[in-house]
Amino acid sequence: MAILVDTSGSMKEPAPGDSRPKYVVAQEALEAMLDATDAFIARRPDFPIKIGVYSFSSGVRVQRPIQPYDRAAIRSTLASLPRPGGGTAIGEAMRQARPDLYRAGVFRKYLLVVTDGQNTNGRSPETVVREIWQKSGRLSGEWALSDAFKLSAGWSRDKFHREITNWETTSCASDGGNATSPAGRECAAALTASGNVPVRTTVPNEQLLNYMQPWTHGALYNTSDFNVGLNNGWALPNYRLLDPAVNIDYFEKELAVGLSGGLNVAGYNPRVLDEVTDGIFLEANGQLGILGNLRYNVGARYFKTDQFVSGYISANTPSGAQRTYVDDSTDYDKVLPSFNIASELGHGLVLRAAASQTMTRPQPGDIAPNQTLSVTGDVLTLGNVALEPYFSDNYDLGLEWYFGESGLGIVALNGWQKKIEGYTTIPPNVFSPFGTLGIDYNTLPQATRDGLQATANARCSCVGNPLDAPVRIDQRQNTSELITLTGWELTYVQPLDVLLQGAGFSANYTHIDQESEGGLPGAPSSAITGLSPFTYNVTAFYENFGFSGRVVWSVRDAFVEFLGNNENNIAGDNYAQKRSYLDASFSYKLPTETSLTISLELQNLTNQQLLTYFRDDPQTPRASFAPGRQILLGFSGSF
Repeated sequence: MAILVDTSGSMKEPAPGDSRPKYVVAQEALEAMLDATDAFIARRPDFPIKIGVYSFSSGVRVQRPIQPYDRAAIRSTLASLPRPGGGTAIGEAMRQARPDLYRAGVFRKYLLVVTDGQNTNGRSPETVVREIWQKSGRLSGEWALSDAFKLSAGWSRDKFHREITNWETTSCASDGGNATSPAGRECAAALTASGNVPVRTTVPNEQLLNYMQPWTHGALYNTSDFNVGLNNGWALPNYRLLDPAVNIDYFEKELAVGLSGGLNVAGYNPRVLDEVTDGIFLEANGQLGILGNLRYNVGARYFKTDQFVSGYISANTPSGAQRTYVDDSTDYDKVLPSFNIASELGHGLVLRAAASQTMTRPQPGDIAPNQTLSVTGDVLTLGNVALEPYFSDNYDLGLEWYFGESGLGIVALNGWQKKIEGYTTIPPNVFSPFGTLGIDYNTLPQATRDGLQATANARCSCVGNPLDAPVRIDQRQNTSELITLTGWELTYVQPLDVLLQGAGFSANYTHIDQESEGGLPGAPSSAITGLSPFTYNVTAFYENFGFSGRVVWSVRDAFVEFLGNNENNIAGDNYAQKRSYLDASFSYKLPTETSLTISLELQNLTNQQLLTYFRDDPQTPRASFAPGRQILLGFSGSF
C-alpha cells in the first residue's frame, strides 16, 4: 500500500463539522487505519503487508519507501510530514507511487489517498486511474489447508509507457544561432518574424551588471587572504529584470514547446519507452503456535520484461545538425524470493525478521536514446539502451516494544543490510578529446565553440586547438561491483498523558554505512550518492482543548552529492553540508459560536541554507539554496 497524504495549504483549514485543522483529522484517521491494520495482521498474520508514505502539495515527496509494515516507523514518518502549504497534485502523487507499488514484490496493491480537495496541479486523478486500469491485468487464487498453512498463486501483466521530450533553444536565445546550420537559419527567420532579438544584443556584456543581483544569504570565501571578488557573495541573474528585456517566455513557450520556428531551432527531441512485464507468483503463509505465536510468509515471483525504446538524437555535421531516429529492444527475467516472520514474544514485544531479493529498474531518461553536448561543450551526455536493472539482497531484523496502558508508547530497534549488484552509476572522470567525438565544430552554437576554445586554452596555457579540448562523457552504466549498505534505526514514541493529557514526543535515529568491493582495476569505486551516514529527528506534540501544537527538529549529516570532476573538470567529489531544520505549527479554535480558528506555521526557524561544496571543503562552495524563514499566519471560520 502507498499512503498518499495531502499537505497542501487547504489542509490547515478546519475540517467540516470539526474545529481542528484537516491535517490533524487526517493524522487521526491514519492512526485508526494503523489500528485496523494491526487487527488485520492479528487475524491474518500470514498475509504480507508493505506500506510506503508519500506527501504531496504542489509536488510529490517520498517520505518512507514501500517496505514491510512497521507501525512505529510509519508513525514517526507521519509525525514528521511537511507542514501544509502549496497546491494539490493528487494525480501526480498517484502516478509517482504506482510504479513503486509494482516494484515492491507484492501481489495486491493499493493507493490510499488522504486529501480534502480538488486536484490543482499536474494530471487529474481520473486520468491516472484510467491509465492504471488500461495497463494492468490480474488473476489469482488461494487455497487454505488451515491457519498454519495457506497457499496462493497468481499471474499479472503490466504495461508501462513513458514519453520524454526535450527542447533546447539556448543558442538562438543567446546569440541568434549559427547561421551555417539549419537551426541557425530557422532561428534567424523566427526572430525576424516575431520581432525578438537574442540576449547578447538586448543585454550586451557591458550592461550585464544592471541585470544581476547579489547573493544575500551570508558571505562566502571569507577565509581567503585576498579579495577574490566574491567575498560578499555570488552574483546571480535577476530574472524579473531579464524577462521583459529578453522575452524569455517566447524562447521557452513558443519557439521551443510551440515549435513555432521549426524542429531544428526548437531542439525538439521526443523519446519513447514501452515495457510489457508478465509475472507469476507463489507464496505460502500461516501462523504457528511456536516461539510466541509465529507468523510467516514465504514465496517467490518470476517476471519477464520486454522493453522497447525509440527516439531521436542530433549530431552536428558539416552540413548542420542531423536528426537520426534510433530504436532498440531488449528483455530480461528473474526470480525474486522473499521471506518474512513475526513473533509475539509477550509483554508487548514483537520480533520481526525478513529476507528478500528486489529489483530496481533504470530510469527511463537513462535508457532512452540521447546525445547532448552541454552549452559550454564540456560534457557529452549519452543514453544507454543496454542499461539493465540492478538487484539487491535484503536482510532485516527488528525488535519492537509496545508499552503503556494505551499501547501507544513504542521503542523499536531495526537492523538491516542490502547487498546491491549491477548498480547503475555514471563512471567519473571519463574524458575524450572533442575531435574524437564525430561532432563538427564549425556548425556548433557560438557559446559552445567559445567554451571548447576556453578549455583548450586553459589546458595548454596558450591559444589551443579546440579539437583537443577534453570533454567529459556522462553515460550511466551497470557497475561490476558489490555495494553493501548496512544500517540500523531506533524509534521512540512516548505519550506524556500522565503529565499532560494529549502531550508527547517521538524521536528517530537512522545510521547507514556503505562499502564497495570488486570493480575494474584502477577505476574509482562506485558509491550510492545522496546517502547521509546519519539522520535523526525529534518531535514534540500536544493536542487538547481545541489547541494543537507540534515542533519538529530534523538533522541530516553531510553526504556526497556526486562523484568525479566538477564543472571545470577539476578532480574531486562534491559534498552537501550537514543541515538541520526547526519547524513548528500551532492552531487554536477560539471558544466562540463562529467557529473561528487561528493557525501559525513556522518553517526553517534556524534560517538554514543548503550549501554544496568541492572536495569536502566548505570554503569552496559550489552551489547554495536559501529558502529563508517562512511564517504563515491564518484565520478561518464559519458563520
